[in-house]
Amino acid sequence: MAKILIVDDDPQITSLVSIALTRMGHDVEIANSGLAALDAVRSGPPEVMLLDFTMPDITGADVLEGMQSVPGAATTQVVLATGELNPGECPGVYQVLPKPYKLADLYGAVDGALAARDGAIPEAGQ
Repeated sequence: MAKILIVDDDPQITSLVSIALTRMGHDVEIANSGLAALDAVRSGPPEVMLLDFTMPDITGADVLEGMQSVPGAATTQVVLATGELNPGECPGVYQVLPKPYKLADLYGAVDGALAARDGAIPEAGQ
Protein backbone atom coordinates (compact mmCIF):
# COMPACT_ATOMS: atom_id res chain seq x y z
CA MET A 1 0.00 0.00 0.00
CA ALA A 2 1.59 3.29 1.09
CA LYS A 3 4.92 4.32 2.56
CA ILE A 4 4.21 6.00 5.90
CA LEU A 5 6.76 7.72 8.13
CA ILE A 6 5.90 7.87 11.84
CA VAL A 7 7.78 10.62 13.66
CA ASP A 8 7.54 10.69 17.45
CA ASP A 9 10.04 10.69 20.29
CA ASP A 10 7.84 8.35 22.36
CA PRO A 11 8.76 4.73 21.50
CA GLN A 12 5.44 3.42 22.85
CA ILE A 13 3.53 5.59 20.39
CA THR A 14 5.73 4.68 17.42
CA SER A 15 5.49 0.98 18.27
CA LEU A 16 1.70 0.93 18.60
CA VAL A 17 1.10 3.10 15.54
CA SER A 18 3.57 1.06 13.51
CA ILE A 19 1.78 -2.17 14.38
CA ALA A 20 -1.62 -0.68 13.56
CA LEU A 21 -0.55 0.75 10.19
CA THR A 22 1.42 -2.37 9.23
CA ARG A 23 -1.71 -4.44 9.87
CA MET A 24 -3.50 -2.13 7.41
CA GLY A 25 -0.91 -3.19 4.83
CA HIS A 26 1.25 -0.06 4.83
CA ASP A 27 5.05 0.06 4.61
CA VAL A 28 6.01 1.84 7.84
CA GLU A 29 9.23 3.62 8.77
CA ILE A 30 9.92 5.13 12.19
CA ALA A 31 11.93 8.23 13.08
CA ASN A 32 12.37 8.96 16.77
CA SER A 33 13.37 12.61 16.32
CA GLY A 34 12.84 15.52 13.99
CA LEU A 35 16.37 15.28 12.61
CA ALA A 36 15.93 11.55 11.95
CA ALA A 37 12.68 12.41 10.14
CA LEU A 38 14.50 14.81 7.81
CA ASP A 39 17.12 12.13 7.09
CA ALA A 40 14.34 9.64 6.28
CA VAL A 41 12.58 12.11 3.98
CA ARG A 42 15.84 12.86 2.17
CA SER A 43 16.36 9.14 1.53
CA GLY A 44 12.92 8.90 -0.07
CA PRO A 45 9.86 10.99 0.80
CA PRO A 46 6.92 9.03 2.22
CA GLU A 47 3.39 9.31 0.92
CA VAL A 48 2.13 10.17 4.40
CA MET A 49 3.95 11.40 7.49
CA LEU A 50 2.45 11.21 10.97
CA LEU A 51 4.43 13.97 12.66
CA ASP A 52 4.62 14.77 16.37
CA PHE A 53 4.86 18.52 16.90
CA THR A 54 6.81 18.62 20.16
CA MET A 55 10.13 16.75 20.12
CA PRO A 56 13.37 17.35 22.03
CA ASP A 57 15.63 18.18 19.06
CA ILE A 58 13.53 20.19 16.59
CA THR A 59 9.79 20.84 16.33
CA GLY A 60 7.37 19.52 13.78
CA ALA A 61 7.32 23.01 12.26
CA ASP A 62 11.10 22.77 11.79
CA VAL A 63 10.67 19.40 10.08
CA LEU A 64 8.07 20.88 7.72
CA GLU A 65 10.38 23.78 6.92
CA GLY A 66 13.31 21.43 6.28
CA MET A 67 11.19 19.29 3.95
CA GLN A 68 10.66 22.25 1.61
CA SER A 69 14.14 21.78 0.15
CA VAL A 70 13.80 18.02 -0.38
CA PRO A 71 12.92 17.00 -3.96
CA GLY A 72 9.63 15.09 -4.06
CA ALA A 73 8.65 15.92 -0.48
CA ALA A 74 6.01 18.43 -1.57
CA THR A 75 3.64 15.53 -2.33
CA THR A 76 3.94 14.08 1.19
CA GLN A 77 0.69 14.49 3.11
CA VAL A 78 1.42 15.41 6.72
CA VAL A 79 -0.83 14.51 9.63
CA LEU A 80 0.35 16.54 12.62
CA ALA A 81 -0.19 14.76 15.94
CA THR A 82 -0.23 17.09 18.92
CA GLY A 83 -1.99 18.08 22.06
CA GLU A 84 -0.64 21.62 22.07
CA LEU A 85 -1.25 23.27 18.72
CA ASN A 86 -3.92 25.40 17.16
CA PRO A 87 -4.37 23.97 13.63
CA GLY A 88 -3.78 27.39 12.07
CA GLU A 89 -0.30 27.61 13.59
CA CYS A 90 1.21 25.13 11.15
CA PRO A 91 0.05 25.67 7.57
CA GLY A 92 0.74 23.05 4.96
CA VAL A 93 -0.42 20.03 6.93
CA TYR A 94 -3.24 17.81 5.72
CA GLN A 95 -4.79 17.40 9.16
CA VAL A 96 -4.11 18.01 12.83
CA LEU A 97 -4.77 14.90 14.91
CA PRO A 98 -5.23 15.86 18.58
CA LYS A 99 -3.37 13.70 21.10
CA PRO A 100 -4.39 11.40 22.57
CA TYR A 101 -6.16 9.93 19.56
CA LYS A 102 -8.09 6.75 18.92
CA LEU A 103 -6.99 4.22 16.32
CA ALA A 104 -10.17 4.91 14.34
CA ASP A 105 -9.15 8.58 14.11
CA LEU A 106 -5.64 7.58 13.01
CA TYR A 107 -7.02 5.28 10.31
CA GLY A 108 -9.35 8.01 9.09
CA ALA A 109 -6.56 10.58 8.97
CA VAL A 110 -4.23 8.26 7.03
CA ASP A 111 -6.95 7.16 4.60
CA GLY A 112 -7.97 10.79 4.03
CA ALA A 113 -4.37 11.90 3.51
CA LEU A 114 -3.81 9.15 0.94
CA ALA A 115 -7.02 10.03 -0.87
CA ALA A 116 -6.02 13.72 -0.91
CA ARG A 117 -2.57 12.82 -2.23
CA ASP A 118 -4.18 10.85 -5.03
CA GLY A 119 -6.53 13.71 -5.80
CA ALA A 120 -9.62 11.79 -4.77
CA ILE A 121 -10.77 14.42 -2.26
CA PRO A 122 -9.91 18.06 -1.59
CA GLU A 123 -7.27 18.97 0.94
CA ALA A 124 -8.54 19.03 4.52
CA GLY A 125 -9.58 22.48 5.58
CA GLN A 126 -10.47 23.59 2.02
